[in-house]
Amino acid sequence: MKYFIRSVVVLCVLICSQALFAQDNSTRPIGEELKSQMFYGVGLQAGLFSGSGILVRAHFPNRMGAQTAFGVIKLGDNTYWTVGAEFQYSFNNNVDDHFYGLIGGGYYYASTDDVEETGNELNSPARFGFGVGYEWFTSRNLTFNITLPLIFFTGDETTILPIPQLALVYYFQ
Repeated sequence: MKYFIRSVVVLCVLICSQALFAQDNSTRPIGEELKSQMFYGVGLQAGLFSGSGILVRAHFPNRMGAQTAFGVIKLGDNTYWTVGAEFQYSFNNNVDDHFYGLIGGGYYYASTDDVEETGNELNSPARFGFGVGYEWFTSRNLTFNITLPLIFFTGDETTILPIPQLALVYYFQ
């Protein structure tokens, strides 16, 4: 299963990094264009803050952005799913990179097919927080993102941890 997931990620990176006929053939990344034009993005995200799995993002010309991420995976008798949202404010939009602040949260769920054990097995399924993110344009439309949010895990006891989150996003108009 893990080889399949790796293969899919590598295939997505290769496809997204190639110039498509409907794209502008300009070689400059769209980083500076984020200031003045509306862009959308899709990709993959892994983290414990604002969801893991498929990511959908909207970046508005006024330095604001919003994204949601969701994913489901079943491994043997265990089922995991997550959904989350994040709001972003750009501190800068350079040609090759993008630095931003963020606020958001997510809900994570883990269960088993065992009839005797029902419900969410996580002690702190809901989490929220804030932090900073860095986005690096690897090609005209493809970015690698790393965020460092300060995450508040809610539940019986509140725990606060800084846990990085990674994403790969392909932007389009």
